[in-house]
Amino acid sequence: MWICINNAFLSIVRKDGKPNELCVRARRKSHINNVFPGAKVVKTENNDYKYRTYIDDKEVAQVIAKQIADITYDNFKDTVEEHDLHRAYSNFWLIMSQYQDKEDTAHAYRK
Repeated sequence: MWICINNAFLSIVRKDGKPNELCVRARRKSHINNVFPGAKVVKTENNDYKYRTYIDDKEVAQVIAKQIADITYDNFKDTVEEHDLHRAYSNFWLIMSQYQDKEDTAHAYRK
């Protein structure tokens, strides 16, 4: 699952950890620390996501639920202060907008 937060982009999967743990991955270490302060973050040079940590799945669910409960903005991109992250989210927004625009023609390719 990809999680786009105004101060972090995370990929959360169930991989390589204990049965009750989720692997929280990020492209920047600070993104994990922004959402899970105090987490032991490991740097892995040979993986798709360079930084990762393993956290109890119930804790991950609680933290992400709190992020949702604390939403006060009416425009997500305007709350992203980190320049590179804002640019990445803007590019993602554009790609998904184009994906939406192709909705009618996408059905023609499914059989």
